[in-house]
Amino acid sequence: MINGCPNFAIDLNVEDEIVDIIQLHQIIAIVTKTSVYIYHSYTLLPLASHTRSSNSIELNGINTTAKKKLIHEPHGGKQSKLNLFIQTTSNFLVIYQISIDYSHAIYEVHNSNHELIQAAVPMNYSSGNFSFTKFLQSATKSFMQGKDEDVSPKLENVESINNNSIDDELGGYDIEPVKLSVYKVLQMGSGTGEQVFSLQSNSHELFIFNYAHEANEEVDSDYFQVVDLSNFETKLIDLSTYSWFKTPAKRVYYNQYGDYFLLVTKADEIMRLKFDKEGGLRSCTVGSGDLSNVCFSPCSNLLIGEEGETWKLYHLKDGILEKLKTLNFPQGRVNWSSCGDFFGIVEDSGNWKLLSRFGKVLFDTHQTINELNSKHNHSEGFLNAKTILIGENSNTLYVISQDSCKLYYIPLYNIVNDLVYDKNYITVIENHRNFVRFPMLPKFRRLLLHHDNESIGSSPTYQRKIILSKSLFGQLSISYGDHLAVSTPITTGGLTNHILWFNCKNHFADPLNIIEQFWFQDYLIVVNRRIQHEFEADKEKQEPLVDEVIVYDTSKTKYGMSGENIVLSSDSVLWRYDFKCTFVATQLVHNGDVSHIVVLTTDYRLVVLDLVTDKIVNLDSQTKHYRIFISTNKTVHLASLQHKLNLHETRQITMIDKRHFLFLLQSGELYLLKNVTRSSSISQKPTDVIKPSNMYDLIKLNSTIEFFKFVTVPFQSPVQFIYLFNGDQILIYDVDEMVAKACNKLHVNQEDAFESEDESELVPIAIDTDDILPLEIETDRNTINLIGLENLSSSYHHHDFVIKNKLAHKLILNNFIEFDLIHRGDLESTFNKYKSFANFQFCLELLLFKLLVGGEQQHQQQQQSSNLTLKRLFQLIEFTESPESIYINCLRKIEVAYWNKFFNVLNTTPVKFMDRLIKLDNVELCYHYLIVYLNYKKEGEPGDNENNGKVEDTYESGTVSHANGGEGAAPDQLSGDDKQIILQIIKMLAESEKWDWCFELCRFIKILEPSGQFLKEIKAEFG
Repeated sequence: MINGCPNFAIDLNVEDEIVDIIQLHQIIAIVTKTSVYIYHSYTLLPLASHTRSSNSIELNGINTTAKKKLIHEPHGGKQSKLNLFIQTTSNFLVIYQISIDYSHAIYEVHNSNHELIQAAVPMNYSSGNFSFTKFLQSATKSFMQGKDEDVSPKLENVESINNNSIDDELGGYDIEPVKLSVYKVLQMGSGTGEQVFSLQSNSHELFIFNYAHEANEEVDSDYFQVVDLSNFETKLIDLSTYSWFKTPAKRVYYNQYGDYFLLVTKADEIMRLKFDKEGGLRSCTVGSGDLSNVCFSPCSNLLIGEEGETWKLYHLKDGILEKLKTLNFPQGRVNWSSCGDFFGIVEDSGNWKLLSRFGKVLFDTHQTINELNSKHNHSEGFLNAKTILIGENSNTLYVISQDSCKLYYIPLYNIVNDLVYDKNYITVIENHRNFVRFPMLPKFRRLLLHHDNESIGSSPTYQRKIILSKSLFGQLSISYGDHLAVSTPITTGGLTNHILWFNCKNHFADPLNIIEQFWFQDYLIVVNRRIQHEFEADKEKQEPLVDEVIVYDTSKTKYGMSGENIVLSSDSVLWRYDFKCTFVATQLVHNGDVSHIVVLTTDYRLVVLDLVTDKIVNLDSQTKHYRIFISTNKTVHLASLQHKLNLHETRQITMIDKRHFLFLLQSGELYLLKNVTRSSSISQKPTDVIKPSNMYDLIKLNSTIEFFKFVTVPFQSPVQFIYLFNGDQILIYDVDEMVAKACNKLHVNQEDAFESEDESELVPIAIDTDDILPLEIETDRNTINLIGLENLSSSYHHHDFVIKNKLAHKLILNNFIEFDLIHRGDLESTFNKYKSFANFQFCLELLLFKLLVGGEQQHQQQQQSSNLTLKRLFQLIEFTESPESIYINCLRKIEVAYWNKFFNVLNTTPVKFMDRLIKLDNVELCYHYLIVYLNYKKEGEPGDNENNGKVEDTYESGTVSHANGGEGAAPDQLSGDDKQIILQIIKMLAESEKWDWCFELCRFIKILEPSGQFLKEIKAEFG
């Protein structure tokens, strides 16, 4: 989701039509039909440009397509040479080389003759006098701690003057000189016909696909041209030589992350092609359809394609292209973020959207324009785009305006472990109500700018990632690669603090690469990925990387503001252990006195570690006291499942009831590994760990799930629920019920789930998220709310407006009650279950209103089910202390047309209901109902007929006179029964001395009986 309006915007002085925009690390390349312009990624300052000569354009054609090669730097090194590949209309490939000089941070301005005009240095730069002492100090720090940029005090204040140098660099002064030149011009194939090119990641291979061309006999069939860019040797592979290739190709798409092709034939057959080690092609048919405009997700086997003018989300699994869902947005151009969590689309109209990977709209310019145009015209600027580009760090969005005159830099924010962060701030959601923002450490600000989310292949890499977490004591921790910092508590005594940061110092020779971290009470647990040493190498396993669990003692950092000398370093490590392999996913699970770490390894093991604090262990000769005791609970071998699901794509993992396990894959599939043994599998003796006493069943629960979380609802006896987000709805399950009912059978669609009467069917509580991006569920004794983020656009002066995010709350307690009304039989148990919630009666009002008003467009079967639910709701309301107040509040909200349905289901009439209220002797309820009833009389004659016992739904659209009778006055609308009831109510009001209510009642009587005769009777009665 975007984090406000653009930070920067520059004018684009381009004369030709813009073809594409591409980011290559710290630079942005804008490609036009004849030129290439290079800009700085973080400040949008122009760095270089190149315009092709007229002779080159005439011989080779104009630019049409631009691509880059994905190159993974394992240790985050900087590349001094970058390449940009551009295809022309004459099927030539123009290869640009971009040279970056990192030796000095000087911004230089040259003229067209490459003569230096101006040079500038950072504002904080000062040559100073040479000092041998300063030289030794600098050398010592560099030797002990690494680069100067990594040297920071153990206790760091974000506002320290020591951070000024970093602020200057981030402010745009650390810009390296860039040179742009044409490196090579290659002719693609025969030069005739249609051709597309692709670049293999981390390789010198260039793939050129040549479509068959009827006019050229030399190109009578489709073929690949494989070019080695290191020596420009070419190899041709004719597809007609393969027996499996029977129909010419219509389209071909290359997945540079998974290194395979999707080929759509003219017979609408979709094939997956991949080059083997010998250079040949292997093929398999994955589906059928007229697929076009395919865009691949970087982190999974998801892809978006267009079929029949409709966008669809697909999943390529086990050689089958499976459609997951249809995406409802118009024609346009799609591109994924490098993290794979969201994607953007630019519509042909210029409107653009950001959506989560399963279709949740995160930002929509069309909706924003509609909101703003109610006051002013905001149709221009970044809200209408020609093209957009999501930055490599997934924290930035580049937008080129629809008229190609402006380039905008828009910040994005990400969410990690319920903490929101962008390049400048870490945002904590406090008490589900407020945003509390803390400045990002300058060191991490710089790391975030250079962060590259793009992943290549499915094997574990040394790629760095940013992780944030928050402890129960309100301490924050942030890590990136070998950088780790822990804050002091964000609140003390209910007051928000200005936090200080402890920077962790690593005294070991091997640098850290933290890929996961979380808090356990006073301890910070990190997962470090390191290179395996030669003496540790296992001959049978060829993995170069191993993951290890490290436990830091951070108990004293809570008192960092007290002035105590506290150091966070590798000396604070309490426990360190590696599993001789890498991890796919880890999760901390709290369970009473004992917590667990669930680890899924790449060698298909599921390891459960127990965490206990302050444990005493009696040995043969001595007794040991452990501040934190870690032991292996059990290991589950999952090698037999590797052909059923791709465990290496696991995104989330957890353990339920110490027996069962949940796996959420990158593809959105949610699986339950259900323990079907009767006895608990938790080991009581050391020998139980190796006993094969467990039997498991793998069950697919759902698909297109973005995340799952747990929440405990404080009923009379607390119940744990799991809630899933599928891009459209929050699906909530009772955890025990989910495990008990889960079984391997065809999944029931959510639309039909509520129609099933089978008690064994697993049905969720489905809640529409509307415009909210859900984060978590809030539960207390008052209510149950869905907490999320929502965009807010507001205009404040002519063409000026702001876009910001706010916390949104949606009441969902009523959804829980409605679910029990439909799927639970005992209404008294339902009442006892929810009566302790303060919002219980209000939720009953909402449900009553929904069931009365919302069933007009339902089918007959749905209406029957809705009527049955409505009857059960009336029965549930009767359990409350004052059901009449709920009825009256609902009647005050619904229109006259729904009164008939209300009283029919309640099996009464308006007059009988008034008699019921009078018998209660509750003057307030009687008065409020009478006001509603008189309004009903004013709107239309109710048609009460005591003989037939029902209310006729007649509506008279006559005009009610507000004058004192006279010509044109409406006839009297009060019957004798009405007058008798009114007299009783006025008597009760007079006895209670509710004179203001009496006056209001008389006003209605005057409207309903313009003649004033009844008012005279009242005056005579009460004098």
